[in-house]
Amino acid sequence: MAKLTSKEIARLAGVSTSTVSIVLNEKPGVSADTRNRILNILNQNGHSVISRNVAELEGKMLQFCKIVKHGQIVNEKHNTFISDYTDGIIEEAKVHQMSVGITVFNKEPMCNIAKILKIRQDICGSIILATELSEKDIWDLNELDMPLVFLDAMYGFLPFDFITMDNIYMTFIMIQHLRELGHKNIGLLYSEGCSNFSQRKAGFIHSMEQLNLKVNENWMINVGSTIESVRESLLKYLVKKPKLPTAFFACNDMIAIGAVEALQAKKINIPNDISIGGFDDIPVTSFINPKLTTISVPKFEIGRMSVKVLVDKIKKGDEYHSQKSMIAGSIIKRESTGPLSK
Repeated sequence: MAKLTSKEIARLAGVSTSTVSIVLNEKPGVSADTRNRILNILNQNGHSVISRNVAELEGKMLQFCKIVKHGQIVNEKHNTFISDYTDGIIEEAKVHQMSVGITVFNKEPMCNIAKILKIRQDICGSIILATELSEKDIWDLNELDMPLVFLDAMYGFLPFDFITMDNIYMTFIMIQHLRELGHKNIGLLYSEGCSNFSQRKAGFIHSMEQLNLKVNENWMINVGSTIESVRESLLKYLVKKPKLPTAFFACNDMIAIGAVEALQAKKINIPNDISIGGFDDIPVTSFINPKLTTISVPKFEIGRMSVKVLVDKIKKGDEYHSQKSMIAGSIIKRESTGPLSK
């Protein structure tokens, strides 16, 4: 069967040849009905209509870079968490007929990582796990001459692409849950060293204000980010026998678990004496005693979104504008939070 020219397709569809060109090149500006009419004519006349964008990316490789800068947050206890990101990345890459390479950089200087990626001729772009990265690290990596998307971080004042969870809203969900249980005196257990922690700390303050609750700075405690450091910090804090809030929000589950261990060591009952809420819903939270109330992060969906943004960036080239996307999760109510004791 002889294939139709653009002029013949235009005649059959009752449109101009420029309209046909717009459809063939997947440009905006044509109604869905007109676009479908032209595509149907193409299919009926033996034309193989393959998305130009898919065809351009078919067989290409995107690189997922797991960067462990200091290991205080990205470590073996979060492997399952990060693997859910990876699963989402791989699944979305399949849609675009792309393959995924995975490289782990363990405490490697950013300049070395940039050099390694710069010589890779087989990849069309990279998704960077930026959990532990600072603003300077982001700037250093963005000097690479390839499309990059930064995952699990958010720096609002940088002109780059970030995909992460909606930390502020999800923190509000937890504080709202504690307030609904009758808690007004709520403290914060936090750490530093990543943008997610910074946003959750800010989210805690804004949430307390939104719910007309007073923030007590004495109950905002910097405790580190590992179970061991949290337990040690809180045990030292508790030696002074301070007045405690009736509930704590911990900036992640590791902090929450360390807090549970310290409080239980001092015979403080959870949740009867004090409620604890975490963030991340790592697997161990459903096995400890008491089981931890926490925030579930939509990791698979965030991973998929990072690929969608990277593909969009590759396709649009110089016409692309940077994106910052956040996806909200949900609260998982378990045994570590309970009603305020009268």
